[in-house]
Amino acid sequence: ELWRFTHIDYEREMALIATACIDGREQQLAVARYVRNEEDTEAAFAIVVGDAWQGTGLGTRLMRNLITAAKAAGVRRLADVTLSTNEGMRALSRKFGFTIKRDPRDATITRLTLDL
Repeated sequence: ELWRFTHIDYEREMALIATACIDGREQQLAVARYVRNEEDTEAAFAIVVGDAWQGTGLGTRLMRNLITAAKAAGVRRLADVTLSTNEGMRALSRKFGFTIKRDPRDATITRLTLDL
């Protein structure tokens, strides 16, 4: 799995990583990625922002760039799930026009979709 995370297959996926030099060392602050489904029309996506960097606009910048990269690669839809209690991800998704729906089978899960 570590190999897959560090060796991107650009035909099927994209990873964007935000780093900064802190105390003389490069550190990862956040990552955003998508992975296409079998039909290549839809991609699952995820964004993770370190606690110290949440609320700084980093997630917004990564999401904007991830959407741009997905469109350029011919992805037609981004879709994934988040915990219904993850207000930060839900707010970020609303900002970009994602459809946000609770899973009818599991109230703890919210489905996020964006047609590109």
